[in-house]
Amino acid sequence: MKDAALERAESSGSARWIRITLVIFLMYTISYFDRTNIGLALPLIRRDLGIDATYAGLVGGIFFWGYVITFLAGGWLVSRFGARRVVLVCLLCWGTAAMATGLVRTTNELMAVRLVLGVAEGPVWAAASSMTASWFTRRERGKAFGFWTISSPLGALLAGPISGFVLAHHDWRAMMIIEGLPAWIWAVVWWGSIPKDISAARWLTDEQKAGLSRVLAEEQADFTDMTSKSGIRRVLALKATWFLGAGFAMINLVVYGFMLWLPTSIASSSPHLGPVEVGLLSACPWAACAVGILVSTRSSDIRQERRLHAGAPIIIASVLLLFAANVPPTSFVLRMSLFTAMGFFLQMFLPLIFTYVTELLSAADAIVATAVIGAFGNLVGGFVGPTLVGMLVGKGSDFQFPFSVLACIGTLGGVLILCARPHREAVAEAFAAR
Repeated sequence: MKDAALERAESSGSARWIRITLVIFLMYTISYFDRTNIGLALPLIRRDLGIDATYAGLVGGIFFWGYVITFLAGGWLVSRFGARRVVLVCLLCWGTAAMATGLVRTTNELMAVRLVLGVAEGPVWAAASSMTASWFTRRERGKAFGFWTISSPLGALLAGPISGFVLAHHDWRAMMIIEGLPAWIWAVVWWGSIPKDISAARWLTDEQKAGLSRVLAEEQADFTDMTSKSGIRRVLALKATWFLGAGFAMINLVVYGFMLWLPTSIASSSPHLGPVEVGLLSACPWAACAVGILVSTRSSDIRQERRLHAGAPIIIASVLLLFAANVPPTSFVLRMSLFTAMGFFLQMFLPLIFTYVTELLSAADAIVATAVIGAFGNLVGGFVGPTLVGMLVGKGSDFQFPFSVLACIGTLGGVLILCARPHREAVAEAFAAR
């Protein structure tokens, strides 16, 4: 029989999904859109600014140097100023940087603007993760993380056809300015929609507020006596942190290396396709990716299992990428079918890694762990992935060898996630605390 407080908390579910997760979802969709739309414009940018393939990879990857700087600080910023304020400032700043991309005249200016864009978007993940943990119970959290994490593939999905349509009528500079504007608009929506905390939510009854607050407080009490260590010491003492960080880095290397160069690989193998067609085809893996995240998070919540649900799919995705990379260029339909099938499994890991972190650690320590794992994973994966593919393509290779290398790295990443078991002593202490 359900606890009364839990029943009252879950009775507010529909309101919280609309008022919290939907707003986070749309905010992060805009973020991911502005992060990835450069992929479709890259061939035109290379032509206008005289950038070779290696340098183009650096342009795609330098975003993550800026991203990591503030991603690491994201936990502190959220603790100091609150997630609501942090995201508002981020929206205004990254909207400015995204539009400024359309005004650059040199490659150095382009690199600088991409770096600033990364700085502006860095704290958003920690803020969204903290807000999810603060509004949803353990039973709901996997699904909640999964819902707004769908914004990652959705942003990439929308960036393809929308950017292709804009490019069919304007140049890449106009595309960057037009597509950067929604961040400013959403800043107004964000500030007016997200309450300061549970007690300020006018759309919850007093009973629902009390029930939700009690359940969340009881969940955090489970961690009270787990260890005398706290903060960064606690996070680094957990072996799972190292496996998750390394695995996340390897997987991100695949995701961003594939994401940035997919439109170019499609265009190079089928020169007769226009920007709209390339954009639509580039969107196919990300459409499948969104479905995959929904399937995996639902299954994960039902079974209350995170690690296997995060690690096994990326191994399957890597195998499919390896097959797709080695399909003859004449079999374009088969290659795109394999790319799309790969997309279904590619980002199942994303919400589940960080859901897993919130279940291994207290809320305060989970913010720190999210910053550490996310910063390392995004810097290594986000920078090395696009740069590595660019270097390999720049040496005269087609995309067969670069994508095959990504597949091998992704397999290693999946294995590392599967190795991310909690300390035996941490598990024992958690049970003792309960």
